[in-house]
Amino acid sequence: MSQFQIKITSAVVVDGVIKTAGTVLLMDENDAKDLLRREKAVLDYSELQAASTDEAPAEVAAVPAPASAAADTTPAADAAK
Repeated sequence: MSQFQIKITSAVVVDGVIKTAGTVLLMDENDAKDLLRREKAVLDYSELQAASTDEAPAEVAAVPAPASAAADTTPAADAAK
């Protein structure tokens, strides 16, 4: 599955850890699409920009794929149950 580099725009919990705005993560396609759809993240092009300006790429925190990618832990999802 494809990996996407995203930048968090609003605090979210990823694998039980709070990620604050500005954090750059490498995520699998499904998780990245979910955060992008909910406007919690944007695609991050810092690595591409760094390559074009000969700067070192930004450090990226790798996030392993969760065991159940279908689980939605948002408060709205919990209230609907």
